[in-house]
Amino acid sequence: MMPPKSPIRSLVTILALVVGPLVPVHAGDQAGAEKTKVPVRAAVVDAKQWNEQPVGNIEVGYADGTRDRWTTKGSCGQPHVAADGTVGWTVFEPERPAETASYNIRPNDTLVICPKGKVICRAKSALGFIEEWGFLKDGKRFVVKSRALHGPATVELMETETGKVVEVVKASADKLPAWAAPYHE
Repeated sequence: MMPPKSPIRSLVTILALVVGPLVPVHAGDQAGAEKTKVPVRAAVVDAKQWNEQPVGNIEVGYADGTRDRWTTKGSCGQPHVAADGTVGWTVFEPERPAETASYNIRPNDTLVICPKGKVICRAKSALGFIEEWGFLKDGKRFVVKSRALHGPATVELMETETGKVVEVVKASADKLPAWAAPYHE
């Protein structure tokens, strides 16, 4: 013969059935979500500052409020989400001494483009440091503004699926095409 359940235990059982588990949903619980849900935001988490930029892992947020961590190495930054849910971010290389300077450098010349959780493109910028970048409205192309340790910046228009460079201009040019205008200096 089993002893009767306590009233508190019965209440907890009823709450668990009605409300669901009282455990917060973590990114690890979202395995496979990237294949069915459309990302609406992305952020750097577990971040450390590098040259006034957060560098860490990329966490993607979906319209239903759930989140999923898409990277784990802690070397990513500058995430953006295109209108179609494609996510992209820059990758920072490990610190290394600059050849002609007394400080360390950490280039971020690689952009990872990732629709539905699958990397389709790793694009290299013209110069070693991506200062800013973004998708065009249709999400089929993106713009990258990069610079070397010193000197003028370059602005590139690239295809999202392949990383192929479509057009290149100097950021300081007098007349920039409409896609490059927001990156003028």
